[in-house]
Amino acid sequence: MPHGTRRHTRDAPLLHGFLIFFTGEVLTAIRLSRVPAGASHRLHSSTPFRNACRRPSNPAQVSTQNNRYVVPYRFLQYILAMTVTHPLAPVYDAHATVLILGTMPSPASRSAGFYYMHPQNRFWRVLAALTGTPLVYTNDGHLTRSARRASATDSAPRNSAASIAERRALVLRHGIALWDVLASCDITGAADASIKHPIANDIAGLVMRAPITKIACTGKTAYRYYTALCERQTGIPALCLPSTSPANQGRWPFDRLVDAYRAVFISDG
Repeated sequence: MPHGTRRHTRDAPLLHGFLIFFTGEVLTAIRLSRVPAGASHRLHSSTPFRNACRRPSNPAQVSTQNNRYVVPYRFLQYILAMTVTHPLAPVYDAHATVLILGTMPSPASRSAGFYYMHPQNRFWRVLAALTGTPLVYTNDGHLTRSARRASATDSAPRNSAASIAERRALVLRHGIALWDVLASCDITGAADASIKHPIANDIAGLVMRAPITKIACTGKTAYRYYTALCERQTGIPALCLPSTSPANQGRWPFDRLVDAYRAVFISDG
């Protein structure tokens, strides 16, 4: 090993952290220098790094006025992006006729080891409502409110494995397969808008292994990548469904999501 290599490797995370912090401070200074006098009330956080990282509520609109939000946000997205490889196997069996595709598992789903497992993601609640299947466990493995009432207990040990098993059984029981469009990409957190260098999963191969006749994408980003990278190989046009992400609650409240996802269960024949 060359002299100094070990120390360099050991110090790399420290240097990277310092670079991120220093960049945040610089970008915050730039942002503050552009804020008009008397407008300091717009900065809700006292932490400079959080201010620099805050995503504008409407970046396109803000950028037409000034760039004090857009430039720092996009630059930090660039330096914080990481290459993610899809860690989950597709869920399907010999009876799956509908394939639901997301874009890439979120950090919460990758950590949990299953699809749509962010605590506030509404995907499983929507499927439960449409299939008439009460969920016993929440996405993070706790008993649901109805399950607590039925068992007359206010607390129970967290059971993530049971939560995953319950969800896997739900989709397979109703002929649904699950996977994601991308096998790998560069992404910042769970921000689909930050995706670069996308590489697709072998969706066509999965379609050949199961009797899939319908494909639905959970969100515009998944739909866009599917149509660009996979549709030609599968020969199956996809249905674009709204995202069940908690970030989409304002535009798509729960009742509207349920109505939109009814299309998954409508036969095309």
